[in-house]
Order: sequence, then structure tokens, then C-alpha cells
Amino acid sequence: MKRNRLFWGIEACLYLLFCSGDGLGLPWKAYGNELKYGSLLLCFVYMVSIWWKGGKQERKAFLRDGCLVGIVGFSALADYFLLFTDWFVWGILLFAVVQGWYRVAMADQKHVQTLGAMYGISLGITAMVAESCTRFFHMQWDGTLILILTAIFYGICLIQNTGLGVWLWKKSMPYYKEETVFLYPAIVLLCLCDIHVGLYNLNELHLVTAESGILAGWCQAAGTLMWAFYLPSQLCVLGELLYRKNQ
Repeated sequence: MKRNRLFWGIEACLYLLFCSGDGLGLPWKAYGNELKYGSLLLCFVYMVSIWWKGGKQERKAFLRDGCLVGIVGFSALADYFLLFTDWFVWGILLFAVVQGWYRVAMADQKHVQTLGAMYGISLGITAMVAESCTRFFHMQWDGTLILILTAIFYGICLIQNTGLGVWLWKKSMPYYKEETVFLYPAIVLLCLCDIHVGLYNLNELHLVTAESGILAGWCQAAGTLMWAFYLPSQLCVLGELLYRKNQ
């Protein structure tokens, strides 16, 4: 119990620190990336400790809950590339892997064939976009195009999973053995995060001017809002693990 309170207290402090730093421009904004990454790593380590301990009791549940740990673990690895390196393509590809973990966790291991369908649809649409870019817009196969196509591939995976999550949130599927409480909000929060990532990049690329009014202000706030949604999303995945352990 004390460990639980300590964990949530530290996460709350880190969340307030990086949100206030980004939103208000306070001095610790300079350490914003470290604070954000620290909060994510802490969540991952805490999840691993809970998951590993549970594996000693029931192997089936251990494997099932590993999907949740995979979500946060691969998210942490992806965020390392996005926060501390220029290897953005690798970060986005790892987030596409995260969407695979989400799909398995939401659709149950009995229905993992939907994972192939998700990636297949995403790859097909991305291939059509690539063909259009090179044939009609005469874009060259360079780093920029690859980054755009990688982002499109990930985005389509995210849209499919968010749609599935919202649908399952509203309807109870017959193959579920127990109710899922926190996983569906997690994918919705992640989608909200990535919407703001897109708005943030519009602002960084100067594609939105001050004359855009509300949109311009929204894009300027997106840098704060994307992590304001993102960390709660990861904590919801942790909440799902805790919920399952208490069943």
C-alpha cells in the first residue's frame, strides 16, 4: 500500500512539473523531456514489478497481461527516439508496434488474426499514398517522404484501434471473460495525444499563422496538451493491469 501511494505521488508530481513547465514557461521547462521520460520509465518499471510477481501464480494471466506491459515498454523505447534523438522514423515505427500490442490486448489473444488485418489495411493505404506522392506530386524518395509515410502508416493503425476501442467501450463483446475498464480510455487518450502531436508539428513547421485565430492558439498549446493526454493514457494501461490483478 505504501509503495502504491509513493508511486502515484511521484507520478502526480512529475505530471504537474512538466505540464506547468511547458504551459507556463517555468524554469524547469528546460528539463521537460527528462521529467516526461522519467514518468514513463517509472510507470514501466512499476508495471513490470507487478506483472512479474503475478507470473508466479498463473501463467495464462501472465502472458495475457504481458500485452499491457508491452504497450508501455515499447512506448518508452519509442519515446526515447522521439525525445532524445533525430531518428523519428524508428520512434514512429515502434509506436506502430505499440498499436499491435493494443490490438492484441483489446481483441483478446483468441482474436490475434485481427492484428494482421490492421497492419494489412494500414500498409495498403500507405502504399497508395506513396504511389500518389511519387506519381502525381513527383516527390522523391528521401527522408521527408519516408517520415510522412511512416506517420501515415501509424496514424491509420491508431484510427483503427481507436474506432475498435470506442465500439468495444459501448458494447460488451461475447468473447470477453472479464470486463475491461481502463484499456479503452487509454487508446482514446492516446488518440487525443497524437492529434495534438500533429497540431504541434503544424506550428513547428510554421504552417499555421497568427491570423488563424483559435487554431493558432490551439497549435501553440498543443505541445503541453499532447503530454497532458499521453501520461494519463499510459497510467490507464497500468490501471488495467491493476484491475485485472484484483479480479
